[in-house]
Amino acid sequence: MTRLLLDEHLSGKVIGEALQERGHDARAISGDKELEGLDDEGVLERATREERVLVTANIVDFVPLIAGLNKAGKSLSYAFLAVANVARATVSGLSTALATCLRVAVRCLGSGARSVLA
Repeated sequence: MTRLLLDEHLSGKVIGEALQERGHDARAISGDKELEGLDDEGVLERATREERVLVTANIVDFVPLIAGLNKAGKSLSYAFLAVANVARATVSGLSTALATCLRVAVRCLGSGARSVLA
C-alpha cells in the first residue's frame, strides 16, 4: 500500500477517496484542519516525516525545495510530483496515471534514487 499526501489543490473527498478505493493510504491537506495552511516547506516536511509520497501539481515550487534538501545532504524519504492540469483531469484518469507513476517511482527508489519527479 502506498502512503500519499495530496497537496491542497487536490480534493481529498474526490481524488483521495478514489485513490483509497485503489488501495492507497491517501491523506489530503484540504479538509484536514491539522494540515491546512502549511507552506510548501511544511508540506514537504510532513510528507517526509510521515513517509508519504507527495502528490501535487505545484511542481514549480517544490523542485527547488527538493534540490536544496538533496544539495544539503538531508534525507528525503521520497517525493512524487504529479504534473497535470488538475482542473481538466478526471478522477479516474488522474488516479490511473498516479498508479502508473507510483509503480515507476517504487522501482526507482528500490534502485537507490533519493527522489523521483514524474
